[in-house]
Amino acid sequence: MTRLKLDNAPFRRVPSVKTLEPVFKERSQEAREILQGSRDPMNYESVRKWVESCYHKPRRREIIMEALNVVAETCGVEALWGPNDTVWPSYEYLNAGDSYAPTVIHDLKNKTVRVCSWGDLVERNPKLSGAQSL
Repeated sequence: MTRLKLDNAPFRRVPSVKTLEPVFKERSQEAREILQGSRDPMNYESVRKWVESCYHKPRRREIIMEALNVVAETCGVEALWGPNDTVWPSYEYLNAGDSYAPTVIHDLKNKTVRVCSWGDLVERNPKLSGAQSL
């Protein structure tokens, strides 16, 4: 079984438990611990199976986002690409099934996590292209 180092979480800032509540409900504390690096995302069986099925080991942030997807019971992790993005998207987010439902959005350039809808994000940044599954 693959283990991740829990130090040095890949995010500079993470939302408070209260801010995470619209997405994770009663599991907000659990989600925050994953984001802070104090809870191992590999503790979730579906995350372990996904990592083991990958030819190349996913990046730490990808594993964390997949664990958050499990905790939130959303429909996967997807990406929003900016006009200058060639290798990595600008944002990745949990697909909540509705473009205006609150979700977790990871800003890959600034290494921050926020809670808002990806529809609102695209309206504020019209140069972002449509969602793509990761």
